[in-house]
Amino acid sequence: MKKIKLDAEYEYYALWDLEEAEYLEGSDLPLTQSLVDRLSKWQADYDATLDLEEPYNTGFKTIEARKVFEQEGLEIAEQIQSELGDGYEIYYRNERVKIGMKV
Repeated sequence: MKKIKLDAEYEYYALWDLEEAEYLEGSDLPLTQSLVDRLSKWQADYDATLDLEEPYNTGFKTIEARKVFEQEGLEIAEQIQSELGDGYEIYYRNERVKIGMKV
């Protein structure tokens, strides 16, 4: 069974192959284009919180913005699990994804 982790990182892909210890693009997996696009937007939203000129300003501007981002990530992880099926274990951050999880 293939294990994939979803976890946003600045200026890297959000997917990590836990067995091969390498980053993956959404297009590396048999995912729908709409999910690949959603994943790319989610990563871009995270990258937009990075402030290289003033590193202390890096991060989400509000707690609510952070919660919205986290919920979107969980929903993406659930959709990845749904699209890839039983041959994959999907993890969001460090938790195994089960459809219908709450953040």
